[in-house]
Amino acid sequence: MIAGTAVTTAAFAAEPASLPAASAPSTASASASAPMPSALVGKETPISVDRGDFVLRGALLEPPNFDGRWVALLIAGSGPTDRDGNSPGFKTDTLRLVAEGLARAGIASVRYDKRGIGESANLLLSEEKLRFTDFSEDAAAWVDWIRRDGRFRRVAVIGHSEGSALGMLVAQAKPVDAFVSLDGPADDLVTTLERQLKRQLEPVPPVWAQTQKVLASLKRGETTSEVPQFAGLQGLFRASVQPYLISAGRVVPVAEIAKLKIPVAIVQGGNDIQVLPDEGQRLKQALPDAQLRVFTGMNHALKDGKKGDLMAYREPVLTEGVVDFVAGFLKAASK
Repeated sequence: MIAGTAVTTAAFAAEPASLPAASAPSTASASASAPMPSALVGKETPISVDRGDFVLRGALLEPPNFDGRWVALLIAGSGPTDRDGNSPGFKTDTLRLVAEGLARAGIASVRYDKRGIGESANLLLSEEKLRFTDFSEDAAAWVDWIRRDGRFRRVAVIGHSEGSALGMLVAQAKPVDAFVSLDGPADDLVTTLERQLKRQLEPVPPVWAQTQKVLASLKRGETTSEVPQFAGLQGLFRASVQPYLISAGRVVPVAEIAKLKIPVAIVQGGNDIQVLPDEGQRLKQALPDAQLRVFTGMNHALKDGKKGDLMAYREPVLTEGVVDFVAGFLKAASK
């Protein structure tokens, strides 16, 4: 889902029943309202990063008796998503559960509210000027914060959904020791939107034909005013967000992951309907040295659930073994 004006990002979020939520910036803000982790999980400390015109706010979760070996930066997926992985009216706590699972394994983590969301919500930013790389630069600023802090020997970037594509850019730009993709797409945003929209609009041929023309324009790097007057497409492709879509369409994860020279792990859910199961395989093919683990019954929220069952996204526990695999990968990478 795209997010935006005051703003967040775009596209690989939980797909609703009609037209991808991953689509057009939204001024709604989510709040990080999950309970603080118990002392058994670790100590959570508020942190912030000054981005010049605004301040991003987040949290550092340190395990009990932390040895300083690993800290993971968690990057959320698309849409108005807060540090815990929640959006307005849709609570999954995916990132909070990942952070707590890592803490139990002795790994610290940083997670944050994206610009325009949660405690970073008081930002008056122009939707027209928003670009995909603005979000990767925000994430990179958190890596700088971690390095300046000095308590951590190794830094991992863990990106969920669209956060995976952002994380690939961060891992190229900053000194990072490992990268993990959690249900990350293989295709760029515009191609992903095309796949999602085709399934929903192909039964309406005139609308689908018009939509294909819009998508073709965006792929060429051109804006267009010829947007179909149909069920949300005007919002999805509004003029102010088209430059963002064009910028996101230029970031192709299968190309970006191939550039990484650090240990990489890919986690893919077999029941994911936002990022298709074969996309994990395609990322692996682009970087053969990467470790790939497919969890057959897992959905896009890293939880067990049947395909298309969005209520399963709200389950209070992650798929068994997901965090253990990530923690094991990081510990092995430090040897």
